[in-house]
Amino acid sequence: MGDQSAVCTAVTHTRITGARVSVPGAGSATAFADCPAGWRPSGGGFVTNEPFLSTSRMDVDTDGRWRVDLANNDGPAHSASAFVVCTTVPVTIRQTSIVLAPGEQNHVTAVCLPGQRITGGGAHAPGSAAGVPPTPGVAINTNRGLPEPTGWGGHAKNHTDRPQELFIQAYCTTS
Repeated sequence: MGDQSAVCTAVTHTRITGARVSVPGAGSATAFADCPAGWRPSGGGFVTNEPFLSTSRMDVDTDGRWRVDLANNDGPAHSASAFVVCTTVPVTIRQTSIVLAPGEQNHVTAVCLPGQRITGGGAHAPGSAAGVPPTPGVAINTNRGLPEPTGWGGHAKNHTDRPQELFIQAYCTTS
């Protein structure tokens, strides 16, 4: 579904898929995926076959877990799993943000420092509500690497009646 991208580095990575979560009709749920001990997140995403699921968050949370906040824009329940890409090398998180006006959709990018390469990225809108009616939030439409290997971009739409901040993170290594 949607955009596909690949991020290539010389460092060892492993992909871990978290438990499948059920997202109730017109409701929301959070999916997590964790790296093994000694590994750290360097990107991630979520897997679903359902076109009715959207997300207002897809990044590393304060506990170091990959977190995906999902919203179901349909009546029946649907399911999804978060996945995290993990590495043993140090990862630097570079973050930038923009404020989306009510109804606005826009793109924002985060860029690695010179000499670093992108390994993944994330996006979140912390002021957003659950993301489904009656309290719509910020829907992240794309969350992917840029054509050059040094940045990450995201595109989102603010479905609320107030300004919302959208954060994009680039996960960078020197390898």
